[in-house]
Amino acid sequence: MLRILEFLTGFYWILIPQFIIESLYRVRWREVLESRNPITVVGKGLEGALGLNSAVFYVELGGSWNRRRLKRLLTSYDIPMWGWGFAFDQLYFHVPAEDADMAHEIMWRAGVDLLY
Repeated sequence: MLRILEFLTGFYWILIPQFIIESLYRVRWREVLESRNPITVVGKGLEGALGLNSAVFYVELGGSWNRRRLKRLLTSYDIPMWGWGFAFDQLYFHVPAEDADMAHEIMWRAGVDLLY
């Protein structure tokens, strides 16, 4: 019961609209609109609104890696990050699904302790 209460109070509910907007922003709209297929446009919009166009990474809080260092590391490789949050002593964030493998490799080589 305590874990559920910790989740409900530790989650930033007000940031859900911001996450949806950021995920929609990350959709490659130019490519989608060039297809001129309304089903593709709606599908990619729903994918972005639900956050399915991103991959989530978890890092333990209190370690040597914080939000600023991670952002500096990944943006140096032009990998955008959004949807930051904290839950259960973990820091989590999103990267584009297309860049997830590269982001994982970069963080692994830099010594980031990723949680799975």
